[in-house]
Amino acid sequence: MLIRSFSAFLVCGALCIAYACAQTTQPAESGQNGTVTIKMTNDMTFEPATITVAVGTTVRWENPSKDVHTVTFDPKRASDAKDVSLPKGAKAFDSGDVKPGGVYSHQFTIPGTYKYICIPHEDMGMLGQIEVKAVR
Repeated sequence: MLIRSFSAFLVCGALCIAYACAQTTQPAESGQNGTVTIKMTNDMTFEPATITVAVGTTVRWENPSKDVHTVTFDPKRASDAKDVSLPKGAKAFDSGDVKPGGVYSHQFTIPGTYKYICIPHEDMGMLGQIEVKAVR
Protein backbone atom coordinates (compact mmCIF):
# COMPACT_ATOMS: atom_id res chain seq x y z
CA MET A 1 0.00 0.00 0.00
CA LEU A 2 2.79 2.42 0.94
CA ILE A 3 4.69 1.71 -2.29
CA ARG A 4 1.54 2.22 -4.38
CA SER A 5 0.85 5.56 -2.63
CA PHE A 6 4.45 6.68 -3.15
CA SER A 7 4.26 5.74 -6.86
CA ALA A 8 1.05 7.74 -7.22
CA PHE A 9 2.74 10.67 -5.47
CA LEU A 10 5.68 10.55 -7.92
CA VAL A 11 3.40 10.38 -10.96
CA CYS A 12 1.31 13.28 -9.66
CA GLY A 13 4.44 15.33 -8.98
CA ALA A 14 5.81 14.65 -12.47
CA LEU A 15 2.52 15.68 -14.05
CA CYS A 16 2.44 18.90 -12.02
CA ILE A 17 5.99 19.76 -13.09
CA ALA A 18 5.19 19.02 -16.75
CA TYR A 19 2.08 21.22 -16.55
CA ALA A 20 4.02 24.09 -14.95
CA CYS A 21 6.74 23.92 -17.62
CA ALA A 22 4.15 23.92 -20.40
CA GLN A 23 2.48 26.98 -18.89
CA THR A 24 5.70 29.00 -18.81
CA THR A 25 6.80 28.23 -22.37
CA GLN A 26 3.54 28.68 -24.25
CA PRO A 27 2.34 32.08 -25.42
CA ALA A 28 -0.62 33.65 -23.63
CA GLU A 29 -3.93 33.27 -25.40
CA SER A 30 -7.22 35.08 -25.08
CA GLY A 31 -10.68 34.65 -26.46
CA GLN A 32 -12.31 37.24 -28.68
CA ASN A 33 -12.75 40.57 -26.89
CA GLY A 34 -10.76 39.33 -23.90
CA THR A 35 -7.90 41.11 -22.20
CA VAL A 36 -4.31 39.96 -21.78
CA THR A 37 -1.89 41.71 -19.42
CA ILE A 38 1.82 42.27 -20.03
CA LYS A 39 4.08 43.62 -17.29
CA MET A 40 6.93 46.07 -17.91
CA THR A 41 9.67 44.99 -15.52
CA ASN A 42 12.64 46.41 -13.62
CA ASP A 43 14.74 43.94 -15.66
CA MET A 44 13.89 45.91 -18.82
CA THR A 45 11.66 43.20 -20.25
CA PHE A 46 8.05 42.72 -21.26
CA GLU A 47 6.56 39.76 -19.35
CA PRO A 48 5.60 37.73 -21.28
CA ALA A 49 7.71 38.88 -24.21
CA THR A 50 5.66 36.94 -26.77
CA ILE A 51 1.93 36.33 -26.78
CA THR A 52 -0.71 35.03 -29.15
CA VAL A 53 -4.20 36.55 -29.03
CA ALA A 54 -7.41 36.53 -31.05
CA VAL A 55 -8.52 39.49 -33.15
CA GLY A 56 -10.49 41.84 -30.90
CA THR A 57 -8.36 41.19 -27.84
CA THR A 58 -7.23 44.14 -25.75
CA VAL A 59 -3.65 43.97 -24.52
CA ARG A 60 -2.98 45.86 -21.29
CA TRP A 61 0.58 46.82 -20.38
CA GLU A 62 1.10 47.48 -16.67
CA ASN A 63 4.19 49.20 -15.31
CA PRO A 64 4.89 47.98 -11.76
CA SER A 65 8.59 48.85 -12.22
CA LYS A 66 10.47 51.90 -10.96
CA ASP A 67 11.30 53.03 -14.52
CA VAL A 68 9.40 54.90 -17.21
CA HIS A 69 8.69 52.66 -20.23
CA THR A 70 6.97 52.94 -23.59
CA VAL A 71 4.99 50.54 -25.77
CA THR A 72 6.04 51.56 -29.27
CA PHE A 73 4.73 50.05 -32.51
CA ASP A 74 6.37 52.66 -34.77
CA PRO A 75 9.42 51.60 -36.83
CA LYS A 76 10.36 55.28 -37.37
CA ARG A 77 10.89 55.70 -33.61
CA ALA A 78 13.09 52.61 -33.20
CA SER A 79 16.88 52.80 -33.17
CA ASP A 80 16.80 49.58 -35.25
CA ALA A 81 13.76 49.52 -37.56
CA LYS A 82 13.88 45.68 -37.63
CA ASP A 83 12.82 45.65 -33.97
CA VAL A 84 9.37 46.99 -34.89
CA SER A 85 6.98 45.63 -37.50
CA LEU A 86 3.28 45.70 -38.21
CA PRO A 87 1.03 43.59 -40.43
CA LYS A 88 -0.26 45.12 -43.65
CA GLY A 89 -3.07 47.57 -42.94
CA ALA A 90 -2.11 48.22 -39.30
CA LYS A 91 -1.13 51.77 -38.35
CA ALA A 92 1.85 52.64 -36.14
CA PHE A 93 1.05 53.64 -32.56
CA ASP A 94 2.86 54.54 -29.35
CA SER A 95 1.88 54.73 -25.69
CA GLY A 96 4.01 57.71 -24.83
CA ASP A 97 5.65 57.51 -21.41
CA VAL A 98 4.09 54.95 -19.08
CA LYS A 99 5.21 56.04 -15.64
CA PRO A 100 5.65 53.66 -12.68
CA GLY A 101 2.20 52.42 -11.68
CA GLY A 102 0.80 53.40 -15.08
CA VAL A 103 -1.17 51.38 -17.62
CA TYR A 104 -1.56 51.45 -21.41
CA SER A 105 -4.10 49.42 -23.42
CA HIS A 106 -4.64 48.73 -27.09
CA GLN A 107 -7.22 46.59 -28.88
CA PHE A 108 -5.88 44.56 -31.82
CA THR A 109 -8.27 44.40 -34.79
CA ILE A 110 -5.97 43.36 -37.64
CA PRO A 111 -4.46 39.85 -37.69
CA GLY A 112 -0.73 39.39 -38.11
CA THR A 113 2.57 39.74 -36.30
CA TYR A 114 3.33 42.89 -34.32
CA LYS A 115 6.85 43.54 -33.02
CA TYR A 116 7.34 46.40 -30.57
CA ILE A 117 9.86 48.09 -28.29
CA CYS A 118 10.31 50.24 -25.23
CA ILE A 119 12.10 53.31 -26.67
CA PRO A 120 14.37 54.07 -23.68
CA HIS A 121 15.32 50.40 -23.25
CA GLU A 122 15.37 49.04 -26.83
CA ASP A 123 19.17 48.77 -26.78
CA MET A 124 18.87 46.73 -23.56
CA GLY A 125 16.63 44.21 -25.35
CA MET A 126 13.22 45.39 -24.18
CA LEU A 127 11.34 43.96 -27.15
CA GLY A 128 8.00 42.25 -27.48
CA GLN A 129 5.92 40.41 -30.04
CA ILE A 130 2.20 39.84 -30.41
CA GLU A 131 0.72 37.36 -32.84
CA VAL A 132 -2.90 38.27 -33.58
CA LYS A 133 -4.95 35.40 -35.02
CA ALA A 134 -8.22 35.67 -36.88
CA VAL A 135 -11.14 34.03 -35.08
CA ARG A 136 -12.65 31.14 -36.96
